[in-house]
Formats: sequence, C-alpha cells, structure tokens
Amino acid sequence: MYKDIRQGDKTIDLVSQEKIIDTIVSQACNALDEADFRDVYITSSTGSGKSIMFQIPALYLSNKYPDKKPLTLIISPLIGLMNDQVDSLSARGIKSAKSVHSNLTPQKREEIIQSVVNGEVDMLYLSPETLQNRSDIKTLIGERQVGLVIIDEAHIVTTWGKSFRADYWYLGIYLAKLRKKYKFPVVTFTATSIYGGRENMYLDTLDSLKMIRPITFIGKVKRDDILMDIQRVNMESATVRKLGNDKAYIKRFLAAMRIKEAAKKKHKVLVYFPTVRLLRAFHSFLKESFSELAEKTGVYYGSLEKTQKDEMLLGFKSGEIQFMLATKAFGMGIDISDINVVYHYAMTGNVVDYLQEIGRVARDHEKVEVGRAKLDYMPSDFNEIRKLHGMSAVKKWELIEVMRKIVSLYKTKKNARNLVVSADDFRNALKTTEDDSSIDNRIKTILLMIEKDFSSTRKLNYSPFVARPRTLFGDDMVLVTKDTEELVNSHLYKAYFDLVHYIKSPTYAAVYRFNLVKLWEDKFDNLSFPQFKYELYTKNLALKRWNDLVSKLVFATSVSFYIDHKQGVSRAEARLNEWLNLFELFFIQGVRDNKGFTVKEMGDFFSKRVTHLDKYVSQAYAQGFINSMLDYQSNRNDRIIRIISSEGGASTSYDKYMLLGHPDNYMEFVTRTFTELVNAKSMVVEREEAKTVYFARSRDRFDRFSAATNVLGLAQALEILTYEARNGKNPQIYLRINSIYHMEKAINNPTAYHNDFQEEVYQRHELSVKMFKYLFERDMEGKDRNEQITNYTHFFWDTIEDYFMGIIPQEVLK
Repeated sequence: MYKDIRQGDKTIDLVSQEKIIDTIVSQACNALDEADFRDVYITSSTGSGKSIMFQIPALYLSNKYPDKKPLTLIISPLIGLMNDQVDSLSARGIKSAKSVHSNLTPQKREEIIQSVVNGEVDMLYLSPETLQNRSDIKTLIGERQVGLVIIDEAHIVTTWGKSFRADYWYLGIYLAKLRKKYKFPVVTFTATSIYGGRENMYLDTLDSLKMIRPITFIGKVKRDDILMDIQRVNMESATVRKLGNDKAYIKRFLAAMRIKEAAKKKHKVLVYFPTVRLLRAFHSFLKESFSELAEKTGVYYGSLEKTQKDEMLLGFKSGEIQFMLATKAFGMGIDISDINVVYHYAMTGNVVDYLQEIGRVARDHEKVEVGRAKLDYMPSDFNEIRKLHGMSAVKKWELIEVMRKIVSLYKTKKNARNLVVSADDFRNALKTTEDDSSIDNRIKTILLMIEKDFSSTRKLNYSPFVARPRTLFGDDMVLVTKDTEELVNSHLYKAYFDLVHYIKSPTYAAVYRFNLVKLWEDKFDNLSFPQFKYELYTKNLALKRWNDLVSKLVFATSVSFYIDHKQGVSRAEARLNEWLNLFELFFIQGVRDNKGFTVKEMGDFFSKRVTHLDKYVSQAYAQGFINSMLDYQSNRNDRIIRIISSEGGASTSYDKYMLLGHPDNYMEFVTRTFTELVNAKSMVVEREEAKTVYFARSRDRFDRFSAATNVLGLAQALEILTYEARNGKNPQIYLRINSIYHMEKAINNPTAYHNDFQEEVYQRHELSVKMFKYLFERDMEGKDRNEQITNYTHFFWDTIEDYFMGIIPQEVLK
C-alpha cells in the first residue's frame, strides 16, 4: 500500500491483511457500540485475497455480538460472483453465507430470507437492484442489525454507474436512507481506482456512496510481473507494404501473427476486441487463412448463450482452447490464472479498463512468472471506441427531451406530484436502436444525471424531481372476450383478476388487471419470477385447471394520449400533415445535396420557414423526426437515414446524419398510423379528454404498439399531443415532482442549460484517448527489442502510477 498517497508519496508500506481486517472490525464494533466510526476504502490488486478481508470481519462480528447478531450485506455486480463466493465458503465448512438474486425460486428466496431473519446467516450477497427493490429493508432482514455494508468491485459506482449499470449510481441514495435506521460502516473494495486529478474515481466514489473521510488503503498500481510489448505499426515499412493498403486486413494479419508466435511458445492468449463485429470478422479471417489456429480458438461475448459461454470458459481453463477472442464481457467473475499474454486488437474502453484487462495475465506466478501485454498500435485503433462512446454517451438533447416529457406528463396528469412512468414513456426522447433493457437502463441514468446536476451545490442545491426505480412489474393487463370474462369470474383463480374497464371492440369485452406476483407466490414457488413470467407469456405453465384459462388470455399493451380540446382531432391531423410537408422538402433537398446534416441544421431549416418558431424548439422538432426515422427503419428493409458520425460530445452538433432514398413509405406510415389512432373506435376507452387504445401484445419488434409509440412520440415532439405507453415489460420508475420551473427554463433555452455530469463523461473519454496516444506513440529506446520492451515497460508503469495519483503529463493536458 502507498504510505501517504494524499501527499503524492510513492513509498510502499507493507500492509498486512490482518491490519485491514482489524481496521474493518474496529470500525464496525464502534458502530455497534454506538461510538464514532468511519467508513473504509480499499484498493487491492486481484489475487490479494480481498474477499477474506470482509468475510473474516463478518464472522467475527456475529460471534462477538450474539445478541445483536449483526448481518453483513455484500453488494456484488454479478450473480456468478455471488454464487462463487458462497460456494467457496460452503466448501470450507462455512454455511452462514447466502445470496439473494433474481434467479432464485420464491420458495428458495423465502427459505433464505427466513434463515436471515432467524440469525442463521452472517453474510448476505445481493445485487444493488435486489437491495433497492426493498423499500423496507426489514422485508429482507427482519429485526436484524446491519453490521457492515461491503461494496465489492466499487469502481462500478463511477465507471459503470454513469453508463452501464444505473442502479449502482442509485446505491448511495439507498444507503443514505438505510443509515437513518442503522449505524454501520460502508467498506468498498476495488482493484483499480484513480486517486486525484481530473478523473478522481476516489472522490467520485465517496460522493456517490456518501462516504465521509474514510480510512483509506490504496494498493500499489505498478505490476512488476507484466511486460509491455507495444509495437507501432509503420505503414511505410517493407513488411507492411507487402500486405497492401487495406488497414483492416493489415490489422487482422498482424494479430494472427501474434497468435501464431504464441502457438509456437505454447502460450495461452486472451485477445480483446472493442466490438462483437470486429471479433467475428477476425474469427472468420482465422478460419479462412489460419485454420490450424482457429481450431484452438474460442470466442466470448455478452450475447453468447450461457451454455456456450460456460463451454468456452471450461475449454480455456483446461487448455483445450489456447486462444480466446473476447469483448469486455470477459471480465469480473472470471478467474483463469495461467494466461501468458493479453493482446488488444484495439482499445475496449478507458485507461482503467485497459489496466484491468492486461491485469489478467500472470495471476498465478507458479504457472506464469511474467506475463505480457501486447498491441500492434495504429492511430485508427480509436475509431471503434469513439464510435461506441458516441453511440452510448448521453446527449444534451436527450436530457432536454426527458425533461420535456416529465413536464408534459405532469401537466397532463393535472399537476399530480407523484407519477409512475416506464421507459416506454420516454422511448422517443432517446436513441431507439437499443433493446428494452438498455432503454430502461439509459432512462434511469438520464433521470439521475438530471437530478444530481440540479442538486449540486454549484447549481440549485435541490432537484425539480426525485426519481426512484423499481425492478419488476407485479401485474399485467389482459384482454378478455365475453365468454372469457365469464370464465374468469367463475374460475378457481378469479382472485388474481380485477376489472379495469369495458372497451368498445367487436372481439373483446373488457380489460382486466392480472396480479402476477400473487399467483407466482401462491402457485409457482418452484420458479424464479423471471422464469414464471417467461413460462406464463409462452403459455407453458403446468397447473391444474390453469391451461383452460390461460389459453384464452390475451396479454395487452396500450397507449393513452391527450389532444387539447381547443384544437381537436382535425386540427391535430392538419398540423401533422403541415410538418410532414416541411419534412419532405428537407428530405428531398438532403438527398439531392448528398451531404450530411446535424440536428441544428435541420432545425434551422424549419425555423426559417415557420413564423415565430423558436430555434431551440425547432431543434427539438428535428430530433423528433430523426428519432422516429431511426426507430421506423430499425426492423425494416426501408433504409431512409443513417448516422455517419457520432463523436459523443456535449452537444448534438457531434451527430451527423445522411438521408437515403425517398420518404414516401415513412410519411405514409406516420399519416396512416396517426389517423388510425386518433379516429379509433375499436379497442378504445375514452375518458376526461384522454383516449386509450389497446393492442393484443405481439412478439414482433415492429407491431402495432411499436408503430403507435413511434408516431405518438413524433407528435409529442411536435407539441401536437402528449402520450403514455404501457407494455407490461419495462420496470416502473416513481417520480416525485417538486417544481417544473427550472425544467421549463432549460427546455425553453437549451443552449444555456449545461449538465456537469454529462459533460464530464465526454471530457473523461477524450482525456483517456489522449492518454492512450501519449502512451502508445512514444518512440522506443534500446539497442534491441528486449531492451526496448524493458525500457518501455519502466516508462509505462511510471506514467500509469503518476496517472493514478492524478498527475497527467503536460503533453496530454495540452
């Protein structure tokens, strides 16, 4: 551990596990004895036995306080990680560790919860989502006292929380609420964390988890057992020129040569790719050109089936697979100790990601004494990661459009301060190329990004709204015919159904609410809730007298929309047609000019042709059309727009689009869908100036419900109406509205609105790219390749150590 990192002192002190364990124990004891206590922050390299550092304190506290029986909660990001640690403890005879997660059956979950309540469990592993889904912690732990809260892999709070796992970002809010009832230290563990400087992950974590002046142990950053074998590709060299001018082919060939070298040395190699597309292309190249290497090569990425992943990991561990091609999915929870080389086809993320990935070599020094990190560097290596960041980064226009939607829902609900929304309500306010789970995660990230920015002491010091996610819908909607309604009301399972309202329809008579949670708990406690829902929707549930009912149930989706009575349906249709005509003019001009355009340029086109149209509002209209077109073509062969550059900056000017073909089919789709919705007479409920249209649920990616949300989203962007959507899939988000004034201020003048959190994500990405360039574009020094590698390795780790202490090279800052 560093002796005094606060002063930038690089002196290393040998800090034993015993000292860290003693620190954690003493702070937990202080809390339980109602004395002053402090949180603890620890960075410790993988393989240093960090799990023991919190498992021993958990067991000690349970023995020291038999009356209080304090429980240690361990927040872990992956079910696999939880299960591995619980199984490992069980194998050593320690049966007092359990995990609660979504894969458990209700019966098993209740068994575990009961054992927690009874004091039989000392360590409870769970995900942040599972923890936050308990509005009252007592439903999980009963009257038990909380002794410790451990945050494992704590870097996710900052590196994943703002982009991938939104629920990690909400964790601090939940812990602050928990600490009003219980006194306990929060202890964080991570292998990698930047201390100080512009990318201060340490302060970020403290701020996010609301930790105050924790006792801090920062582990050594340098890895003396990793040699850095970085080669800059010289496009003018004779060797490279023989390969031609195709950079993609050169990249694939050089990577294959690295694998071929490793094959001769019998080295185990992990190859990282930024995208699945690049991974698959290289794998195909190996099969075609180096079949003998391909036979020893496996693949690992997120969308691979679990059985295939397990098979690949087993093969890589056993040595049957010598070379593994992987994305970032090959990460936490995977421990293979004899990897010789980590080769990066290109960067997968930021500098912290890179350090964690190369840290997978030489885990067991008896098997691999010194590992190597290899790269054939080309400046174009950053193209993919820039594209990835551009596509995933939250844009300012998304923040504005989400606020616009919140204000619209608030007014539509007659200024109701408590709202329940889902990701579907915001679909048209976001980039819509993602699947449902990604959109749900994205909207939660955006809501907290807005909330935290307004709450900052640099801004208002309070937020116009408070958003809190819930994990699963507990009920669903079903459409019933007259005969089915009679069956429901006389059926053995009628207690699980409630009438919502009758509808006008030649086919269906009514909409009923179906209490999924109650049925699951009562009758299907052998299944997990996600499994139950899957079996339910695929109509595979096995239960006496159940199939005669479920075979007749039709699950429903719905859209509800409100058109101001002052304009009426006819005027709403006319306004949409006026905008479609203007859109058509822009489209024809764009195709004719054959050049890219930005949201601002499309908005300027509108504002010049519509009297009194504010330039910011015109850009919101333009973004509405773009989102609608992207969603329209996402599962169709009709390509009308493509993103030609996306650099992920702090404004929408970084996104450029190209229009393709002609807009006739798209315009006809919008007109037809809108007309059908506003004039619908069937499958409709009308009340208080709002109309709700129901649809029979479909598995089709672009069914009538999806078409409706697309077109209503566009109409809402054009301020013709407001709408809500319900599809029974996306989790609920509860909103408490405090004030709409500052949101309306941002909506009406988006140029003046700045979100520090959103801009910070972009700035950190740019800084990371520049840091990579500084590291990889350095001239090599030494009389031969071995000396060059040795010298460069010293430079690399010295620079990285400075970087993790917040010291950034001047060349990078410039």
